[in-house]
Formats: sequence, structure tokens, C-alpha cells
Amino acid sequence: MLLRKAGDVLDTILIDLINSFIEGAGELLNDILVNLTEIVFYSERDFTSLTGNALDFGSIFDLFLNFAVSLIILKFLKKGFDIYIGWYDGDKDANPLNLAVNFARAIITALSFSFLYGVLVDIVTDFMENSLFALVSLGTSDNLAEVIMNLFGNVLF
Repeated sequence: MLLRKAGDVLDTILIDLINSFIEGAGELLNDILVNLTEIVFYSERDFTSLTGNALDFGSIFDLFLNFAVSLIILKFLKKGFDIYIGWYDGDKDANPLNLAVNFARAIITALSFSFLYGVLVDIVTDFMENSLFALVSLGTSDNLAEVIMNLFGNVLF
């Protein structure tokens, strides 16, 4: 009998602890979930603001893009030399147009990466915002922590 009362008291303490944690973190939880895609996909903005604009990630991105395009061009030239001039790599009778098409694909992919990445982030952001809106619309409150407590608190506890 004594163990049963101790278990009930422990359950009550644990439930109150979880409830107070979720309620206390409600505003932070709202902010984090709304800005989650910005935090995840554009973390360089947070790093830039933390360093006081000492690091410019835009210029670092441009540097890596230029380096990648340079490596693609170098690889194309080396492969063309090895196949069609040196005759010791690949099929020397193959159509050089295939090599040029693959080179163009690589360059287009490298140059369009930032645009494609932005489109991906926009899609994920819209999905997250619509998901959060649907979750909040299930409850009666605009506070996500209260919605979570209403949805799961009664069921779990």
C-alpha cells in the first residue's frame, strides 16, 4: 500500500514536471519551430551574426563555387587529353560530344546549385509553416505548447 502511494506521488511529480517544462518553454518552442528551416538551411546567417560580420559566408560560398568550376574544367581538359590525345584512357573512338555534354551538365549543376537550394528551402519552409498551422488549428490556442499539452497531455497522462 505504501509503495502504491509512493508511485502515485512520483507519477504526479513527473507529470507536473513535464507540464511545467512544456509550458515554460512554450514561447521558445514557438520561435524555434517557426524559424527551424531558417536555422537549419541558412545557419551561416547565424554564424555571421555571432561573429559580428567578421566572417562573410557569401564570399566563402563564391570562393568554393569558383574552385569547383575550376576543378570541373580541369577534369574535362584532363579527360579529353587522356582519351583523344594520349590514347591511354577511355575509348578513343567514342564521340567527343558525349564528353562535352557531360561537361556541360556538370557546369550547369554547379552554377544552378544556389538557385536549386533556394527552391528546396522554400518548399521545406512552406511545408513546415503549413504543418504548424494545421497543428495549431487543431487546438484552440495559438500557442504551440498549449496545443501539445492538449493533444498529448490528456492521452499520455
